[in-house]
Amino acid sequence: MEELSGSIPGGVGWESWLRRRQSRDPYFLGSTLPRLLTFVATSVLALCWTLGYVFGRDDIGTWPRIGPVTAWILGIAATVFSTMLLLQMARRATLRDR
Repeated sequence: MEELSGSIPGGVGWESWLRRRQSRDPYFLGSTLPRLLTFVATSVLALCWTLGYVFGRDDIGTWPRIGPVTAWILGIAATVFSTMLLLQMARRATLRDR
């Protein structure tokens, strides 16, 4: 990291602004909750919407059902990983001890 403020007449202050900004935790209502609603809630809604089609229909045989079931399970995994990533980025959860 280079300090550019001394090199430019009048200074830039970018490094000090960035340090102050990164030291604060993101606000839950301002940054974390909208992301959870945008990404996680829409995924959960889609998984719930397709639940009946994937598991409840009797007119689909066993072999043709494997594809939708696999996609549905992968959707659950992606939703869980997205939730963990968002919470870790917002410093609301840790995945491992450091």
